[in-house]
Amino acid sequence: MADYLLFILINFCHTKLNEKKHGVSYNFGYRRLSVSSSETGKTTDIYYIRRFSKGFETE
Repeated sequence: MADYLLFILINFCHTKLNEKKHGVSYNFGYRRLSVSSSETGKTTDIYYIRRFSKGFETE
């Protein structure tokens, strides 16, 4: 269950990759991890956070 929630959280962050709010830019560094299931034989790509930086933009 914990792995499932983590996967959802990472996917949510991935969708917000280029989102900017209130002049603040959030930049995520991702690495892709491919996991193969021995039960289904399917391969799933999991993105996990490598680094997180917060930068301010001037407009």
